[in-house]
Amino acid sequence: MGTIVLMSNFAFLKTSAWKPIYEDAARAEQYVLADPRSALFYGRRTVEVMVEWLYAVDREFRRPYDDNLAALMTDATFKRQVPSGVQDKMHAIRKLGNDAVHNGRAIRPDEAVAMVKMLFHIAHWFGRTYTGGRPQRHPRPIPGKTAATAAAPGRAAHPRPTQRTGRLVPQTGRRAAPGKRNRRRPQS
Repeated sequence: MGTIVLMSNFAFLKTSAWKPIYEDAARAEQYVLADPRSALFYGRRTVEVMVEWLYAVDREFRRPYDDNLAALMTDATFKRQVPSGVQDKMHAIRKLGNDAVHNGRAIRPDEAVAMVKMLFHIAHWFGRTYTGGRPQRHPRPIPGKTAATAAAPGRAAHPRPTQRTGRLVPQTGRRAAPGKRNRRRPQS
């Protein structure tokens, strides 16, 4: 196998529990410009390893009878626990990876760049959800004309496990003052 990028946007995944996820994500990132087909393959593999980790570790996920990647990602427990935006990106990467393996067409570097951006957003959700914190790195622009479009992930509500139950709950990003409840503002 090739060497792993020393500086990677996915370094926050470099824990012992997530080392295989980190290695595949870093390879996808490394091959973006030099070998876009391999980048798509490693992106899909990263999603697959991540989904397998979810089913193996998080007790909220119930493994379905049919356990190929598409079946795992369309199972009701998966759909309840993973935000729809993350699911959409996972499905897009799965399809891009399948296309890279099974289709002989040329894969453009900009397709791989877009995939790695989606993969980072998925990894950011994953790291934030399963560490209770916020990953420290944001994506660096990749050299080339698409670098101007590189953006940090949005601040959408992400589910995360509660300390007491371990169940995933939506996070609003706003906190109430001690002893007070968050109140919705009237819409104008």
